[in-house]
Amino acid sequence: DARPAMEVVPHSDFVVQGISITTAVAMAIGVLVTGLGGTGSGNVFSYHIAFMSLAWVGCGFCGFWSYLSPEGTGTGAKEDRRQRHMMCMLGATALSVLGYIAIFKAHSDNGEGHLGGLQLGGDGAAVKRSWARFIHVVLGYLVLTGCAVQAVMGMSKKKVLEATGEKTVTWHGQLGRVVLQVALVAVLFGIWIQWNAKGGWALWAKILFSAVVAGALILLQLPSTPAPMLIPVKTTGV
Repeated sequence: DARPAMEVVPHSDFVVQGISITTAVAMAIGVLVTGLGGTGSGNVFSYHIAFMSLAWVGCGFCGFWSYLSPEGTGTGAKEDRRQRHMMCMLGATALSVLGYIAIFKAHSDNGEGHLGGLQLGGDGAAVKRSWARFIHVVLGYLVLTGCAVQAVMGMSKKKVLEATGEKTVTWHGQLGRVVLQVALVAVLFGIWIQWNAKGGWALWAKILFSAVVAGALILLQLPSTPAPMLIPVKTTGV
């Protein structure tokens, strides 16, 4: 008779990445629906929030978390994890570029600058809008710069690894963790910025989204891999 085999599957993957993706999608949808406090699908600014939420709360976090899965067979195999990581991070980079294009166009259409309200004049520099917005923008530029470095170095690392088996650019993972942390902090600032007359999402939504992002930041500090559990997987055989 056919008997189910046992495959090692990290139970935290389903829970943590499920919450991550669900939250990212909820944020993206929420900003496109005015009834939920968003700026609406007709406003190009909305797509900045939507793309950046999907990029970092979704793709970026899941890409990093894939390396916290235990090595072994099935979903924990190193090559599987490496491929998942690469696809997620390339997705985060592409979405970040789209998010920046959206905010650049929104500011250009409104005649605004692209430095978060920072103005330079004869009397020196001054922040004309909120400091939260300025910090959000500065962090955003750091993330975009980090994305560019990580994308180039990551592809170079992969090429050498596949060709020779040699591990190069050993700081890639450490820098990636920092970029993701900075991105999530930028998201936290973005959640609480008042981006329309209503102040953005409802208070309960801001608290919920912030809790998930803060939780992701805490999980990024974990040095160990999550504990696996055994899940029956049907196989054929006698």
